Amino acid sequence: MDLGIGLEDTVVAITGAGGQIGQVIVDAFLSAGCYVGAFDIKFHSPKQHDRLLFVSVDTTDEEAMGKAWNTVKDRFHAFPTVCVCAAALDLSFIEHHRSITNMSSEQFRRTMEVNVVGTFITARLWLSHIEKGLRGRAAHQEGIDNIECPDRKFRADELKNISLIIIGSEAGTLGVPGNPDYAASKSAVQQGLMLSLAPDAARVHPRARVNAICPGAVDTARFQEECAEDPSGSVRWVDAEATVASRVPVQKEDIARLCLVLASERWSASTTGQALRVDGGKSGRLLWSKSGNATWG
Repeated sequence: MDLGIGLEDTVVAITGAGGQIGQVIVDAFLSAGCYVGAFDIKFHSPKQHDRLLFVSVDTTDEEAMGKAWNTVKDRFHAFPTVCVCAAALDLSFIEHHRSITNMSSEQFRRTMEVNVVGTFITARLWLSHIEKGLRGRAAHQEGIDNIECPDRKFRADELKNISLIIIGSEAGTLGVPGNPDYAASKSAVQQGLMLSLAPDAARVHPRARVNAICPGAVDTARFQEECAEDPSGSVRWVDAEATVASRVPVQKEDIARLCLVLASERWSASTTGQALRVDGGKSGRLLWSKSGNATWG
């Protein structure tokens, strides 16, 4: 039995690649010997690597995303077979509210646009190019007729590691009081969208897989700042300890490693249509303190 990850020379597209989790995912795929197209609106001090291409793009812009996808294909002479959708308005960086009554409809729409529509556009690009490469012709689907068809035609048995990985959140399962925009967006992509795409992808290619990773509180620099700004320690206790079996926040590297496993056909050929929790055994959300006060807002 070959226990190698089997990702060498795989072309990977990663959205949200400039984020605190996205950067670690990029590093993981580079370490696995992949070619990586890294997408984000902006990058801070991007690293240099001969197998890495940074593309500044807004994932909600269909035309720009189509051009970005072709840029990766032109650079690495193949289209991405693995796609990690990590682009999102993160909960740590959007406005928090005590109640939905204080949230504007504009904030709700914006969060849904980035987190849901952007993921849909990315997933459609991934699957349409798989289909185009197999059939050697343009896939006549609504909204993608303007995307250039890859010039190389692949047979089904030539493709490997065909995998779409959606980065969701515990918020999509447990909700977020005061931020239904974020919770609704994550629930949409890690459940409704993912479960709908899994059989669709298998229709296009029998070995294509679609899964979601749903992390709990992640030990990013931003989470550490939030904890440091709270001398009472309640932020860390509520988010990463009170209802978490391991009593520690999730490490960024744990998410990246699971991305590698789900990308690898050798390691997860029979895993599709799954929302995988990476939350240290979290059993629920703590809503009320002993005094009866809300733990949010």
